[in-house]
Amino acid sequence: MSPTPGVVTWFRVYCGALALVYLGCIVGGIFVLVTGGDMGGTSDNVSRGVMLGYGAVLIVLGLVFSAAFAAGVFLPPKPWVWVYGIVLIAIGFMSACCLPFCIALLIFWLKPEAKAYFGRPA
Repeated sequence: MSPTPGVVTWFRVYCGALALVYLGCIVGGIFVLVTGGDMGGTSDNVSRGVMLGYGAVLIVLGLVFSAAFAAGVFLPPKPWVWVYGIVLIAIGFMSACCLPFCIALLIFWLKPEAKAYFGRPA
């Protein structure tokens, strides 16, 4: 196996940071469900139902994405993990905040050293 390239360390930092962000989504979703969607605004049943729906969506997506990104921190260097990493980097492209970091990460992720570390042909 090749020595660990620096991009792998930065990828793990990226995954850990986004796992924490999505854990925050879970907390936010729970907060919305606990408060019943009433944030001091109107008491309209439709808007309360919409807010409860948003809370549920935040919790579900937070669970899915926090698990996916947390797994990225701990997965061993296997060929399929390299592809999994590209998928996680691509998810980051949907956020303007993550975009500069994801572009740099992807450039180094596609280099032969990273592919060799994961056992992929260059």
